[in-house]
Amino acid sequence: MFLSGTLSDTLSPSARPMARRALARVLAGHVVIGMTLGGVACGGGGGSSTGETLRGVVLVDFLQAGQDNVPLNRTLEFRFSGPIDPRSVNPDSIQVRSGALFGSQVFGTYIIEGSTVRFEPKLASLCDLSDGGFQPDIDYRVTLVGSPEGFAIRDLAGDPLQSTINALFHTRRITDPQLFEDQVPGTAPTLVASSPVDEAYPQAPFAISADVQVQQGNRVVLTFSENVNPCTVSENTVLFHQYATGDLTFGFVPHADQTPSTPTTWGSGNATTPARRVRATFSLSQDQLTTKLILTPVFGEFPDNALLVVQVTNNVQDFGGNAMVPKAISFVTENRPLQVSRRTFDFATDFPSDPNVSTGDVNSLRSPGRAQGWLLFAGDGDNGTNLLSLTGPTSASGPVGCTSAGSQANDGSPDDFDPTADVTLHTGATRNTCRNSTDGSTAVVFEFRTFRIRNGVTVRIVGVNAAILLVSGDIHIEATGRLLARGDNSGGAPNSAGTSGVVTTTAPPAGGSGVAGGGDGGTASTGTVVSPAIYGQNGTAGLGSIDAYLTPGVGGSASPTRQGQGRGSVGQFVGNANLGQANRMAPGAGGGGHATPGGTGTNLIGAGALAPTLMDAFVDGVGGTTTGDPTGRMRTAETGSGGGGGGPAVWASQNVAGTGGSGGAGGGFVDLTSSSNITILGTVDAAGSRGGPLSATIISGPAFAFYGGGGGGGGGSGGGIRILSPKHVTLGPTTVLTTAGGLGGSTPFLAGFNVANPGGAGGLGRIAIEDSDSVIAGIGSATLIPGEGAPAGFYRGPFDATRFQGGGLQPVVISSLIDTGPVSPQFIAPDQTYAGTPVAAPGTPRVDFAAGIPLIASRGVGKTGILLEVQGFAALPDGTASSVGTGWRAIGYFKDSGAETFPTWTLGLPPPADVPAPSDSAGIGFGALNGRQFVQFRITFYLKSGMGPFDAGPYLDRWDFYYSYDQ
Repeated sequence: MFLSGTLSDTLSPSARPMARRALARVLAGHVVIGMTLGGVACGGGGGSSTGETLRGVVLVDFLQAGQDNVPLNRTLEFRFSGPIDPRSVNPDSIQVRSGALFGSQVFGTYIIEGSTVRFEPKLASLCDLSDGGFQPDIDYRVTLVGSPEGFAIRDLAGDPLQSTINALFHTRRITDPQLFEDQVPGTAPTLVASSPVDEAYPQAPFAISADVQVQQGNRVVLTFSENVNPCTVSENTVLFHQYATGDLTFGFVPHADQTPSTPTTWGSGNATTPARRVRATFSLSQDQLTTKLILTPVFGEFPDNALLVVQVTNNVQDFGGNAMVPKAISFVTENRPLQVSRRTFDFATDFPSDPNVSTGDVNSLRSPGRAQGWLLFAGDGDNGTNLLSLTGPTSASGPVGCTSAGSQANDGSPDDFDPTADVTLHTGATRNTCRNSTDGSTAVVFEFRTFRIRNGVTVRIVGVNAAILLVSGDIHIEATGRLLARGDNSGGAPNSAGTSGVVTTTAPPAGGSGVAGGGDGGTASTGTVVSPAIYGQNGTAGLGSIDAYLTPGVGGSASPTRQGQGRGSVGQFVGNANLGQANRMAPGAGGGGHATPGGTGTNLIGAGALAPTLMDAFVDGVGGTTTGDPTGRMRTAETGSGGGGGGPAVWASQNVAGTGGSGGAGGGFVDLTSSSNITILGTVDAAGSRGGPLSATIISGPAFAFYGGGGGGGGGSGGGIRILSPKHVTLGPTTVLTTAGGLGGSTPFLAGFNVANPGGAGGLGRIAIEDSDSVIAGIGSATLIPGEGAPAGFYRGPFDATRFQGGGLQPVVISSLIDTGPVSPQFIAPDQTYAGTPVAAPGTPRVDFAAGIPLIASRGVGKTGILLEVQGFAALPDGTASSVGTGWRAIGYFKDSGAETFPTWTLGLPPPADVPAPSDSAGIGFGALNGRQFVQFRITFYLKSGMGPFDAGPYLDRWDFYYSYDQ
C-alpha cells in the first residue's frame, strides 16, 4: 500500500483517498517570466461601481498567506469560489517565486481537486537540501494571475480569476527542529512491497527457482511508507552486500535444514567472509505520494551466482525523527558462464579525468568530445621535491659545454605554490648558459600546477639568473601579496642599491648586486692619486637582454661599448690649492639603460669658483642606451642594467680623496605564464635600485675644508615583467606592476661648499601583458610603471605563442579512479584492425580506438604520438579502493602512419630511441591488472618541437576496451 503525505493543516492523512492518483497533477517547471507587483490580497469578490456583479472566480482562501514559519514540505492550498479548469493551472497562472526580486521559479507539482488547488513543493533528496523546492529562511511570493491576462486562472466556464492577487510567506530557519513536518506523525516508516523482480527484491526469501536474472538495468527499488530525511539515507544506513557465492555448477541449492527466514545464509555455496559490499549508486526520490530509494550497481547489473542482501537499518528516519522499522531483504542471482564485456570511453561524458593532475584537454572548448594534447608552454606542474628550487634548464637541454644553474628533476608529483609566510626562490649562484625550452633564453624555469601569493606574503626572487614561472593552472596574487625581482634589503634580502661614497685612499665601495638576472652596479674608483683623471666603473649589462654577453665598456673612454649599462664618471683632480674650491668635483655616474636610456650624471658649478672653466674638459657619466626587443613584446627574458660608479675627487697635496657612490643594480626579470587565468591584485616589482650617495664627511686641506666631492652613483635601470595567458588576465585598483629605474645617488649640500654631483637615474624597464584578446580587465585602475601610453616600455597585445620553443613539456591526461563493476575482471589487450568492425568479440578483427595524429603535431612517420598506461587497485570489503596499486603499466602506443586518422597501434612501450619510458613505469601489459576492480588511465601526448599552443595535437575520440569476468 502507499501512504500519501500531509497536504494541509485541515486534512488528516486518513481523509486523503487513494483517488488522488487520478487527480490532475501539473509539474511546475523552472520558468522565469516578468510580472507586475501587486498588493497582497486574499479572498473576496468584486463588483462594479454600479453594483453590477462581476463574472468570474474569486479566491476564497490561501491558507499559508502571511505565515512566517512554513515548513519546507508544506503543501500550499488555494480555495476558490468554484471548480477550476485544470488546463488553466500552470507555472504561469500560479507563480511561486523566491529570491531578492522574486525571480526564481520554485519546482513543484500542482494538484486540482474541484475548487481547491494545491502546490506541492519538490522534496529534497540531498542532505544539503539544495534540490528541494523550498529553502530555509526565505521569503516567497505567490502570484495568482487573473483578469485581464490571457493566462489567468479560469473556472470550468472559462471565466478568469477576477484580478491578480499577490501573497507572501516565509519558511522556517535551518535550525528549526520542525524544519520539515512529519508526514505521518508519530508513525515509524516501513518498507512497502515493490515489484517487478528485475527492479530488485520483491519478496524474501526467494524460491531457488526464482533466481533474479542478471542483465543491464538491474536495480533495487525500495518504497517507503512515508517521506524520509535524506540526511539519514546513505550506504552506511542502507547496506547492500554479497554474503555468499553459489555452487559453480548448480548455483544455490537449499540445505535440508535451511531456515528460510535467515536472509544471510541460503542454500549451498561459499560464504563471503567478511560480506562484500555491492558497489552501487543511491538515488532518493520523493514527493507527497511516494518515497523511493533506488540502488543501481556501478556496473549496471548484479553479480551473478550471488546471495545479495539489502538491510535497511533503524538509522533511517522520517521527517519527524521516527526511526525506520529495520528490514532485511535477500535474493539470489542466476549462475552465468564466463562473460565478455566492453567498456566504451566516450570522452564527452564517460571519462572522469582528474583536473588536478591532468595537463591535457578532455572535452574542452578546443577539444570537444575528445582527449587531446596541446603544447604545454605553461609546464607540467611538477617542480620537484623542493618547491623553492628551479627545474630547468639543465645541461642536457643545451649544447655541449653549456653551464646549468643546477636544476632539480621532477619527482612525479604536481606542485601547488601557496606559501603562508615569506619565501625566497633562488635562481642559482652562477650565470646560466644553457638555453631553456620555453623562450630560448637563459632564464631558469620553475613549474607549478597553481601559483598563489596570499595577503601579506612576500615572495622574493634572488640569484643571478632571470626567472620564468610556468603554471599550468591559475595564478593569483592577492591584494597585499608581493612578488619581488629586486633586492630591496627588506626582510633580509640582498641589497641591490649602490653604496655611499667614503673618504678613503684604498678600497672603493662596490656596486649593488643584481638579483633575478639584473646587472650589477658599477664600482666607484679609489681616491688614490694616480692621474689627473680617474674614472668610476661602468655597471654591467643585465643578464638576458640582448647585450647580456658583451664586454662592459671601459669607464670614461671616448667610445665605450656600453649598451645598457651606465658609464662611470670622470674623477676630479684638484691640483692647485691657490685656485680655492674646485668648481667641479667628480661628475655623477650615468644610470643604466633598458627600454629608455639611463640619465646622464650631472654636477653644479660652485658659486665661489675663481676659474670655472678650468675643469670643463672632464666628462660626465653617460647613461646607458636602450636595449631589448624594440617591439616591446619581450620575446626573450630582459633584465635591467646596472648604473655606473661615481668618480672620486682627489686632493693632491694631502693624497686623500672622497670616493664617489657606487652604481645601483638593474631590476631583474620575472615571467608569469599560465595556461589558465592570471589574477594580479598585489605587487610585482622588478624596478632598478638607486645609486650610492656621497658621504657627508668633510675633508680638511691646508687652505680650506671641502666635501669629499666624488660623483653620485648611477641608478640601475628597470627590469622586465612578462605576463602571458591564452585565457584572461585580471588586474585591479590595488595592483602595482613596476619596472621603474632607480634614482641616481644624491650629494650633500652645505652652505659655502656648493658641490652637487648626483648620478643619473636608471631608465625604465619593460612590462608586457598578453591574454586571449588583449583586453585586460581592471587595467585602467592599476598602477603600472611604465604605464600604457608611455613612449616606451609598455606592451599589451593578444597572446603570442610563437616565442615558445616547445620541447620536453608533454601534456598528460590522467583519469580519476574508475570502478569497472565486476568482482574479478580479466583485462584483454586492446586491438586496432582498421578493416575490422568497431564492436567485435576478442580475437576477431575490431576497431577499439578512434585516434588521430595531425600533421602539424607529428614528430615524423613512425614516431610515437600517444602512449596509453593504466594502473589497478583492488576493491576492499567495504567497497572502497585499496591504496596499494599495480603501478603504471604500459598498454600500448600510437605511431604516426602518415595518415592522421589511421595511426599505427602497437602494444607495449615505445623504443627508447623514440621516446624514453616514463620514469615511474612499472612495466607493460593490461593483464597485470587482472582482478583489480578499480583502474586509472594515463594518456601521454608527444608533440613536435616548435608547436604553438593553438596547434592541434594528437587525440583520442573513443576507446573500447574489453574484459571478461565470471563472478
